[in-house]
Amino acid sequence: FEKWYLFTTGEECCTKFFPSTSNCPYESSVQTGYYWESYAENNPNSDVLPPIDQDTYYPDLHSNTCINGKDYPAWMAEDDVYKRLYLYHDAEGCCSFWFGSFSVSECVSNIIVSDVTDTTGTTNSTEEDIAAQLLAKWYPVLQESRCANDGNMPSFMLFDGFTDWYLFNSMSACCGAFDCTRQSISEVSTLSVGDTYYPDLQSNTCIKGKDYPKWMAEDDVYKSLYLYSSAEACCTFWFGSSA
Repeated sequence: FEKWYLFTTGEECCTKFFPSTSNCPYESSVQTGYYWESYAENNPNSDVLPPIDQDTYYPDLHSNTCINGKDYPAWMAEDDVYKRLYLYHDAEGCCSFWFGSFSVSECVSNIIVSDVTDTTGTTNSTEEDIAAQLLAKWYPVLQESRCANDGNMPSFMLFDGFTDWYLFNSMSACCGAFDCTRQSISEVSTLSVGDTYYPDLQSNTCIKGKDYPKWMAEDDVYKSLYLYSSAEACCTFWFGSSA
């Protein structure tokens, strides 16, 4: 990623990404350090930043903002590449990367605070209290492609080990992990078996085939971002026109 996104001068960056923009570079202040140094000093660039409770932000492509919490989809922490791409320790970093530098202010002002609270260690809570807290959370209605908080979730979602996957504090957090769009037949991707390409961030190239991770086809937003009908389109978007 460094050879594609990092430059020694603002002019090089502007020429490559924004050749027709007159006010580039937008900011020219001298960088004196990395923004994460206040809590992870002297970590190499290649290291994954350590998770911090209540200070993890991840993108919600449905609401065009980021969510502050630990209830991100499990695949976002599947490996170090995905962690660096999807998990952030400040709202500005998440918003800037996923929704653009010109949308940072609006994105930050609409941050969704949502965290699956671990109630198992609460000494003053009775079993009834814990059950009531879980029943009040949002859960995915899988067969209907929506989320609900009516307390009628399937019993398995209340089992230990399943609550962190299926129960959320807000509808947006639930929809960020599961598909909340009722899709008609015409909305289903028309990509055929032989002309589907998806990015492989570990090898810095695109793969042809249908064995992409299931979440890449979770809904139309993810399909438009990750699935392509040509190798050129996939490579250009994810790895640059000169890759």
